[in-house]
Amino acid sequence: MRAVKFTFEGSPEFDGFAQGTTWNGLDNVSITPEERDRIARWFEDGGDADTAELLREHPVEGNGLLDLSGGYATQIMPDRSEQITQEMRDDLAAISPDWEDSSWGNDACDSFENDAVRLKLWCDYVNPEHREIEGARFTVCRMDENGQSEHPPLLASEEWSEVVDFLKLQHANVPGLG
Repeated sequence: MRAVKFTFEGSPEFDGFAQGTTWNGLDNVSITPEERDRIARWFEDGGDADTAELLREHPVEGNGLLDLSGGYATQIMPDRSEQITQEMRDDLAAISPDWEDSSWGNDACDSFENDAVRLKLWCDYVNPEHREIEGARFTVCRMDENGQSEHPPLLASEEWSEVVDFLKLQHANVPGLG
């Protein structure tokens, strides 16, 4: 089994293990007892004490995991590696070696920063249904003195080629970089 992030309809992401099978179109996952407790608290906080209780009573299998297949509406989230392709990394390196991967596990999507031009590039999922925040796949923001993204964004686009052209222009307009 491989480690995955998964959701119940309307839930935050939880940690689990893909079983590689489905039930009625839903992904079958297994979870640790610790994650079960976290999920049960989420159901309780949402007013569903019955489901929380059923989860807590769910038996632990011989492998130390709880099998949620065949009854829980779980959906595995796509791997975040789809957000940034090798082609995108190569394009950024060709524009400037100053682009650094600044992705953080708790962010809604992956990102790159360039201190020389004070820009941050956010790269979200290809499929809009997988995005945590509504909006374009790519967003370019100016960074403030603390390295935080300023809003509104300078560019929001679904097209990588548009982002590349915009970033090239930004580099060309900075004395000593262009």
